[in-house]
Amino acid sequence: MPKRRVGNDAPRQRKPERPQRPPREPREPRPQLDKATNRRLWLGVFALAAVAFVLAIFEAPQFEATRTQVSGHARTSDGAIDAALAVTDDQALITYDTREAAARIEQLPWVERASVVRQWPSTLRVVVREHAVTAGIGDESGQRWFVAGSDRYAIEESSTPPAGVPLIIADDSIIESVALGEPIERIERVYDLALEVPGQLDPWISLWSVDGDGVVAANLTGSAHAVFGAAGDTRTQFVSLASILDGGPSLTCIEQIDLSTPDTPVIHRNPACIAVSRDVAS
Repeated sequence: MPKRRVGNDAPRQRKPERPQRPPREPREPRPQLDKATNRRLWLGVFALAAVAFVLAIFEAPQFEATRTQVSGHARTSDGAIDAALAVTDDQALITYDTREAAARIEQLPWVERASVVRQWPSTLRVVVREHAVTAGIGDESGQRWFVAGSDRYAIEESSTPPAGVPLIIADDSIIESVALGEPIERIERVYDLALEVPGQLDPWISLWSVDGDGVVAANLTGSAHAVFGAAGDTRTQFVSLASILDGGPSLTCIEQIDLSTPDTPVIHRNPACIAVSRDVAS
């Protein structure tokens, strides 16, 4: 009869073998920052913190833009400049865009150049340069005038001509297209002639004119006028006109001096005036 196994004599069951794991790939070593790079990173952190700290300080109420100082303006009102500055409530001086503000001020009719700078702790300083008046441009009725600045810039509209500058009567088609704040078109030649006239001729010329075709003329002292045409050598035309006006008695009864061909000006005399002069002389 076979013996029974009891206790430790019972046969042991084998545990199932665990599946073998694939070998791990070796990890790449983490890149180590060198000391110089690490120093730069920390410096960057400190710089950002410093900037944030400074911004926090300068955004405090005592550094808000609460005052303006304006100089250089004679015809532009303080109110117009303040409106162009467009400073909002609680506007921090450090974050105010001075370039944009200067550009807005330069859009005002009389302003040619403007600068805006910060003046700590709470002031915006504005320096304005206004247009110099160079000419008056009027319509054919003489009841509507535009004040012109450098480069034919239309500054202001008025019912009376400006004083102390050359006056130009322009065709109504030219006047109707004038826009304030823009150069006046189609008056380039007459504008240049009026501003470049030599001193010896200036007392002779009382008024300039330009028609719809660009033909330029000048009213001379008395009843005569000089026709400069739509083109021509300006210098030669001035020389020819000066030589004629220096003629003294020979100016009698001149009605028109045609300078369209600068080297050979043509003088037109009033026949009725000539007849009267002969009768007086006889």
